[in-house]
Amino acid sequence: MSRLKVVYVVDHDPVSRSRIRRLLARPGWSFRTLEDARQAWAGLDALHPDLIVADLHLPDIDGLALLQAVHHRDPSIRTILAAAGEMPAAARRALDTGTIDGLAAKPLDENLARMARQLLEGPDEDDWLPRAM
Repeated sequence: MSRLKVVYVVDHDPVSRSRIRRLLARPGWSFRTLEDARQAWAGLDALHPDLIVADLHLPDIDGLALLQAVHHRDPSIRTILAAAGEMPAAARRALDTGTIDGLAAKPLDENLARMARQLLEGPDEDDWLPRAM
Protein backbone atom coordinates (compact mmCIF):
# COMPACT_ATOMS: atom_id res chain seq x y z
CA MET A 1 0.00 0.00 0.00
CA SER A 2 1.38 3.41 -0.94
CA ARG A 3 1.85 6.24 1.53
CA LEU A 4 -0.72 9.03 1.77
CA LYS A 5 0.39 12.15 -0.14
CA VAL A 6 0.35 15.26 2.05
CA VAL A 7 -0.49 18.60 0.42
CA TYR A 8 -0.20 21.98 2.14
CA VAL A 9 -2.44 24.73 0.77
CA VAL A 10 -1.16 28.13 1.96
CA ASP A 11 -3.41 31.09 1.20
CA HIS A 12 -4.74 33.92 3.36
CA ASP A 13 -8.18 33.69 1.75
CA PRO A 14 -10.37 30.86 3.13
CA VAL A 15 -12.41 30.70 -0.10
CA SER A 16 -9.22 30.20 -2.15
CA ARG A 17 -7.95 27.53 0.26
CA SER A 18 -11.23 25.67 -0.03
CA ARG A 19 -11.27 25.95 -3.84
CA ILE A 20 -7.71 24.66 -4.16
CA ARG A 21 -8.49 21.75 -1.86
CA ARG A 22 -11.56 20.85 -3.95
CA LEU A 23 -9.58 21.12 -7.20
CA LEU A 24 -6.84 18.84 -5.91
CA ALA A 25 -9.04 16.31 -4.09
CA ARG A 26 -7.85 12.85 -5.01
CA PRO A 27 -7.92 9.46 -3.29
CA GLY A 28 -4.76 8.97 -1.27
CA TRP A 29 -4.11 12.70 -0.84
CA SER A 30 -4.42 14.45 2.52
CA PHE A 31 -4.65 18.24 2.93
CA ARG A 32 -3.57 20.78 5.46
CA THR A 33 -4.88 24.30 4.83
CA LEU A 34 -2.88 27.19 6.29
CA GLU A 35 -3.31 30.97 6.39
CA ASP A 36 0.31 32.11 6.26
CA ALA A 37 3.92 31.17 5.66
CA ARG A 38 4.75 30.98 9.35
CA GLN A 39 2.15 28.22 9.89
CA ALA A 40 3.43 26.30 6.87
CA TRP A 41 7.07 26.56 7.98
CA ALA A 42 6.23 25.49 11.54
CA GLY A 43 4.43 22.39 10.25
CA LEU A 44 7.21 21.08 8.01
CA ASP A 45 8.64 18.77 10.65
CA ALA A 46 5.34 17.64 12.17
CA LEU A 47 3.66 16.60 8.92
CA HIS A 48 6.16 16.47 6.06
CA PRO A 49 4.34 17.65 2.91
CA ASP A 50 4.89 16.15 -0.51
CA LEU A 51 3.52 19.29 -2.19
CA ILE A 52 2.99 22.90 -1.14
CA VAL A 53 0.68 25.18 -3.12
CA ALA A 54 1.18 28.76 -1.92
CA ASP A 55 -0.37 32.05 -2.94
CA LEU A 56 2.09 34.76 -3.92
CA HIS A 57 0.47 37.29 -1.58
CA LEU A 58 0.59 35.97 1.99
CA PRO A 59 0.18 38.23 5.04
CA ASP A 60 3.61 37.61 6.57
CA ILE A 61 6.06 36.92 3.70
CA ASP A 62 5.33 36.35 0.05
CA GLY A 63 4.67 32.86 -1.21
CA LEU A 64 7.72 32.85 -3.46
CA ALA A 65 10.04 33.49 -0.50
CA LEU A 66 8.32 30.68 1.41
CA LEU A 67 8.68 28.18 -1.43
CA GLN A 68 12.31 29.11 -2.03
CA ALA A 69 13.09 28.62 1.67
CA VAL A 70 11.31 25.25 1.61
CA HIS A 71 13.35 24.22 -1.44
CA HIS A 72 16.60 25.11 0.30
CA ARG A 73 15.55 23.19 3.39
CA ASP A 74 14.19 20.12 1.58
CA PRO A 75 14.34 19.96 -2.23
CA SER A 76 12.20 16.79 -2.25
CA ILE A 77 9.09 18.86 -1.41
CA ARG A 78 7.32 19.84 -4.65
CA THR A 79 6.06 23.42 -4.88
CA ILE A 80 3.56 25.45 -6.90
CA LEU A 81 3.20 29.23 -6.68
CA ALA A 82 -0.26 30.66 -7.42
CA ALA A 83 -0.90 34.30 -8.29
CA ALA A 84 -3.58 36.55 -9.70
CA GLY A 85 -2.46 38.85 -12.47
CA GLU A 86 1.06 39.10 -13.82
CA MET A 87 3.54 36.60 -12.42
CA PRO A 88 6.68 38.40 -11.18
CA ALA A 89 9.91 37.90 -13.11
CA ALA A 90 11.50 36.48 -9.94
CA ALA A 91 8.92 33.67 -9.94
CA ARG A 92 9.70 32.80 -13.56
CA ARG A 93 13.44 32.76 -12.76
CA ALA A 94 12.75 30.49 -9.76
CA LEU A 95 10.87 28.11 -12.07
CA ASP A 96 13.69 28.18 -14.62
CA THR A 97 16.32 27.40 -11.97
CA GLY A 98 14.24 24.66 -10.34
CA THR A 99 13.77 26.50 -7.05
CA ILE A 100 10.00 26.05 -7.52
CA ASP A 101 8.24 23.39 -9.58
CA GLY A 102 5.25 25.18 -11.05
CA LEU A 103 3.38 28.42 -11.60
CA ALA A 104 -0.42 28.64 -11.61
CA ALA A 105 -2.58 31.59 -12.61
CA LYS A 106 -5.62 32.56 -10.57
CA PRO A 107 -8.46 31.93 -10.91
CA LEU A 108 -7.25 28.38 -10.50
CA ASP A 109 -8.75 25.60 -12.58
CA GLU A 110 -8.15 22.01 -13.69
CA ASN A 111 -4.66 22.97 -14.91
CA LEU A 112 -3.57 23.24 -11.26
CA ALA A 113 -4.90 19.73 -10.59
CA ARG A 114 -3.01 18.34 -13.60
CA MET A 115 0.20 20.06 -12.54
CA ALA A 116 -0.12 18.69 -8.99
CA ARG A 117 -0.78 15.15 -10.29
CA GLN A 118 2.28 15.37 -12.54
CA LEU A 119 4.47 16.47 -9.64
CA LEU A 120 3.26 13.82 -7.21
CA GLU A 121 2.42 10.89 -9.46
CA GLY A 122 4.29 11.50 -12.70
CA PRO A 123 2.82 12.38 -16.09
CA ASP A 124 0.09 10.34 -17.75
CA GLU A 125 -0.07 9.98 -21.52
CA ASP A 126 -3.14 12.23 -21.69
CA ASP A 127 -2.12 14.54 -18.87
CA TRP A 128 0.69 16.69 -20.23
CA LEU A 129 0.89 20.31 -19.11
CA PRO A 130 3.66 22.87 -19.52
CA ARG A 131 5.46 23.91 -16.34
CA ALA A 132 4.69 27.60 -16.67
CA MET A 133 1.46 29.45 -17.28
